[in-house]
Amino acid sequence: AEVLAAAAAAAEAAVAALRAELEEEESRRRDEAVEARVTAEAVAVAAAAREATEHAEAQLATAETELARSREAEAEARARAAELAAVWAEQEEARARGEADADAARKE
Repeated sequence: AEVLAAAAAAAEAAVAALRAELEEEESRRRDEAVEARVTAEAVAVAAAAREATEHAEAQLATAETELARSREAEAEARARAAELAAVWAEQEEARARGEADADAARKE
């Protein structure tokens, strides 16, 4: 009877140890699952951030191209305005000469 009681106690201790080991293993697996889920979420966030960065870089490149075109168009417009101003000045000078010549011709 004592041997049976000792064997039963040993069996209960072994079952308790196995339960503790099983609970520890389940806890470890839950922790690993949480860690894997967090890692997957972090990878997804990093991918989204990378994509957003690439999109922003593409928009910046487009904006820089548009700015360069705008500056080029502005320079062309300024050059054309300078040409027109020069033509206008020449016409004004010719008009003034014509008036002076007409005045001189009338005086003669």
